[in-house]
Amino acid sequence: MKRINVGLLGYGNVNRNVHELIKHYAGRWGKIYGVQIEVVAVSVKHWDLHLDIVELLVPLETLIACKNVHVIIEAATGTEYASHLLSAMRNGKHIIAANKQLVALHYDELIETATENRVHFLYEAAVGAGIPIIELVRVLSRHQRILNIRAILNGTSNYIIGKLEQGHDLSEAIEEAKQIGIAEKDEWYDISGQDAACKLFILARECKWTLELNQIELEGIDEINHEIISSKDTGKRYKQVCWADNAGLAFVKNQSVLYGDFLYGINHEENGIVITGELSGPIKITGSGAGKQSTASAILQNLFAIVEGGEIFYK
Repeated sequence: MKRINVGLLGYGNVNRNVHELIKHYAGRWGKIYGVQIEVVAVSVKHWDLHLDIVELLVPLETLIACKNVHVIIEAATGTEYASHLLSAMRNGKHIIAANKQLVALHYDELIETATENRVHFLYEAAVGAGIPIIELVRVLSRHQRILNIRAILNGTSNYIIGKLEQGHDLSEAIEEAKQIGIAEKDEWYDISGQDAACKLFILARECKWTLELNQIELEGIDEINHEIISSKDTGKRYKQVCWADNAGLAFVKNQSVLYGDFLYGINHEENGIVITGELSGPIKITGSGAGKQSTASAILQNLFAIVEGGEIFYK
């Protein structure tokens, strides 16, 4: 039976859930796919917070160099691990990344390194959580030009805006989002539009556009507090709308969306995405855009792309 040993970089809500799912489904996957998947190593900053898995804990350098680890799943925050992921790929390891900021800021280098070393660098979980949007964009862009993308890409901000519509103030809404596990301890990245911009940039690059991250115009949702409350009953809602097109225009802005618009009905932590192709016309897709379960689903999707021996890279 084929064996794939997995190392986890970070052990927060997402990777802990990935670990539990791998343990739960390992037997079933073995019978169906003839593969044994097991988490054999975990690297975290604070070992004292993870004594329940102490037998799996290893220093980061060990995780990167260990020949017994075939795939590293990264679900951490910040961009400090980019150099380590590059080293891991040079050591022949496949990488699955959920960190959209890391992917966006180091996109070209990460992809070039994966290509040079003939390993997978996969990041479906970095955009849209459980929505297979990157795969969809790749399929569509193989035979046609993508003209534009219009979307709600930050489930946390969409949830917070919904709470503001109900009369909550911003601090209350943010705290509720944290309590249900869809907001980070530092909420600035979500409400400022930075998170959505990183996701929009990744999608733009998958469309083969030459957009740079710093070319995306940003507006934070903290600027629409009073407007949301005053527009409750006017047949429109305010949303954090992302737009990018093949002419180079890209923004994350607060926009009023009229009743009947596809994005009007995107609620809670959902994402909604409209991709317009030259041949296909607009294609609409929605689903959960935040949360440990949907993000873990996208990570496992990528893991099985490796299990099934798909193409090494998609360019």
